[in-house]
Amino acid sequence: MEVIKQNRFTLAFKDKAIESSYKEYYNNSIKKPLRFGLIISILSWYSGISLVYIIIPDHFQWLGTFTFFYIGSLFGFIIYATFKTNLLNYYHRLGALSNAWAGLYAIYFCDFFPKGDVLILPVLIFIVFFGLYMVRLRWILAFFAVLSYTVAYHIYITLYSDLTNDQALFNIFVSWMTLVFVIFAGRVSESNSRLSFVQRKIIHEQSVVIEKEKELLLKEVHHRVQNNLQLIVSLINLQISKLKNKENSDLLKDTQSRIISMSLVHQRMKQTSNFSQIGLKDFTEELIDNLASLYSNKSIDFEIEISDSILVNIEKAISLGIIINEIGVNYFKHCSGIEDGKFKIYGTLSNNTVLLKYTDNGIGFPGNISVPNENFLGLELIDDLTQQLDGEFKFYNDNGAVYEVRFPLN
Repeated sequence: MEVIKQNRFTLAFKDKAIESSYKEYYNNSIKKPLRFGLIISILSWYSGISLVYIIIPDHFQWLGTFTFFYIGSLFGFIIYATFKTNLLNYYHRLGALSNAWAGLYAIYFCDFFPKGDVLILPVLIFIVFFGLYMVRLRWILAFFAVLSYTVAYHIYITLYSDLTNDQALFNIFVSWMTLVFVIFAGRVSESNSRLSFVQRKIIHEQSVVIEKEKELLLKEVHHRVQNNLQLIVSLINLQISKLKNKENSDLLKDTQSRIISMSLVHQRMKQTSNFSQIGLKDFTEELIDNLASLYSNKSIDFEIEISDSILVNIEKAISLGIIINEIGVNYFKHCSGIEDGKFKIYGTLSNNTVLLKYTDNGIGFPGNISVPNENFLGLELIDDLTQQLDGEFKFYNDNGAVYEVRFPLN
């Protein structure tokens, strides 16, 4: 298995293609958190305008206006960027920018409040935990965002704050420890995110390999079964050529056609990547073509109207193949010599029930026949197979023979 190497400092994957895939995966994962996090941030800053008006009304005109328009335009643009595909690679950078700006502005903004120097540190810590959690920044960008206002806060405490020396030292210590926490927590978080990405990638690649191996194996199985059935058909064909008795030859030919119908199912399965279902329409057309070449030397007029939505599994396909084979064989044996002879097969799907209906313009069934009947093996076979499908079988005359096979699709 390929070892995926990373840069020890940045955690970036050394393979550019893998790093690009990770960035796409990462950016897609942060779109919504970033979008909603910034919306909440805008609402928070706008709610701060009311505090400006209540607590420091003298500064409201310029500070409130600045907050309303500048914060709104900055965060609004970043929210807008989360809807644009061409800005995918800038999500985390914009998130870092907004987080850094929030911290720097908080230092300036809070200083106007009475006792504001005491308020600044908890506001900054809130921005760190709330902002970085919502934005989910990659650790280096998170580090620079928090570093920017940690340094600014250090300068503010040193030059402008009225805090006592003990208070100032304590606040500086807490602010720098917050930065240290961001470094470690950010690295762990991104490391876990990258590990999760690698695991997903490996699982996906393995599943693709397994799926391909499964497909090849199933195709080989169907290929071998089809070859074996074709061998049986060839042996029967050889036996037919040796027989002098036409009745015995016809019986073997009937058996041969049934085996061919089963062979066609495996041929269809071998030719498709969907090993669970085959289309009944194409299968029926191919089956009738084979019967026409086996039983008739002239062109036969037939029409097949089966819904493309009817897909059957391999068990149903084998049973249906033999049913259609028996119906087709009956036509080619008894009606193909009729002038202007033709037949039609319909297939409809309604309420998960398939109706397969055959009609022709032949001589129809003899009177008073029913199943079981030892003289009509084909009808018995159709009836038995229909019962295996949990379906219903009917046959009657209507200007020719009519077969109806109704069965549940699933």
